[in-house]
Order: sequence, then C-alpha cells, then structure tokens
Amino acid sequence: MVYGETIALFAESFVGTGQYCARGECWDLANEALKYFDDYDYIPKPVPSVSRTHGHLIFEGRAYGGWMQGRWRGGDDRVRRGDIVEWRRARVGISGAQRSYTTLGDPDHTAIIIRDTVPSVSPQDGATLRPGDLGVLAVVEQSQGRPPERRDYNLNFFEKGEIWIYRPVGMQSYLGLSAITTAPPLGLQGLLAL
Repeated sequence: MVYGETIALFAESFVGTGQYCARGECWDLANEALKYFDDYDYIPKPVPSVSRTHGHLIFEGRAYGGWMQGRWRGGDDRVRRGDIVEWRRARVGISGAQRSYTTLGDPDHTAIIIRDTVPSVSPQDGATLRPGDLGVLAVVEQSQGRPPERRDYNLNFFEKGEIWIYRPVGMQSYLGLSAITTAPPLGLQGLLAL
C-alpha cells in the first residue's frame, strides 16, 4: 500500500502529454515507476522490475477459446491502484463491438492499474478465480508509437492468452534484502563457449 498511489500518479503524469516514459516501451512505465522511489531515502525501496515481475504476484490467469482459469495469490480482497499487470499474447474483446478485440502482448505487454477493482467473487488466497471475475481493469499503458494513455479492459471478454497482476512491495520486508545484486558463482569467470 506504500507504493500504489505514487506508482499510479507517476503513470498518469504522462497521459495527455505526448511524452513517452523512458524509451517508450510498455515495460519502461512500470520499471521507471518503481525506480522513482530511489529518490526518497525515507521510503523503503520496492522490489524492482525483474524481467516480467514487479513485486508480489497476487493473480495469475489464462483464457483459451471462451474457457478461463485463474488463481488468486494475494492476501487482499481486491486489485489496487498502482498494481502492475502483465499480459502474454492476450486478446480482449471490446464490449459492444462485434468481432472486435484488442491484442495485448506480442508476446508481452505491461501496464499500470489506476483504479481499485473488487472481484465479483470474494477472493481467497490460493483459490480459483477466473479473469472475468476481476471485471474491468483501468490502466495506463504505452508502447512504441503510442505514448501513455488510459484504457479500460473488461476481462469478461478475455478471449485468450495469459495475465499476471503484481503488487509492488518493499524489498526489505518481502525479501529481507536491501538490494538485488548478481555475481557469477565462485570460480566461474563467465560463460564458457560451446
């Protein structure tokens, strides 16, 4: 809860400006929002974006041909403002438009959630929860050739692909670390050529 409002405001600050965040890649918006906390030494640092993860996984789901499945992994009762959503090869139908849809991820796409969403089914940690039970996700997203904009995705029309939702959390409290560093194992100086 420490990070959500600031992350959402960070993303919203780009909407309508025509300016991209960092390189203009979708992932940059989440990564830069999490790095924004580096400027404030009185706020515990959040877990940084690592590949396609952005903190604690609270939901994962998938859909194929009208079939949906998912699992709630959070200890909360809702998706919150400032959570980060990842899509992989997802297709979401546009409500009211026949045979019209949006593709999210070729193969992957990242966005920041800007409105709390209470699932239609009360979520329990580890329990089954369909993506459609989440309802409408309001996000800010960007991609190459498209500066940050606000979009709504009704997951009742989630047709295919995968979705993960992450809750930004403090690195120290979550992982017991103050920083994430990488180093090769002792005695290994680099990758060996095959």
